[in-house]
Amino acid sequence: MASLNGTPLSCEKVTETVNDHEVDVWEITAYNSQGYELPSSGGPGNTLFYLAGIALILLAGAVPMRRKREF
Repeated sequence: MASLNGTPLSCEKVTETVNDHEVDVWEITAYNSQGYELPSSGGPGNTLFYLAGIALILLAGAVPMRRKREF
């Protein structure tokens, strides 16, 4: 059996007809195997930055509204 980077491959020669001509086609099947688990990204530390960003956006929107009422 053939392999590509350690992954087994299945090869089969098939004859198909294309525009009235017989054509040899190779069908290659690669088997998906789980090599390793990817590390998780992000984490609990992002929540604080999201909340701080939302607070700054709300504050930036509230300041012009407050100044408009003072006049």
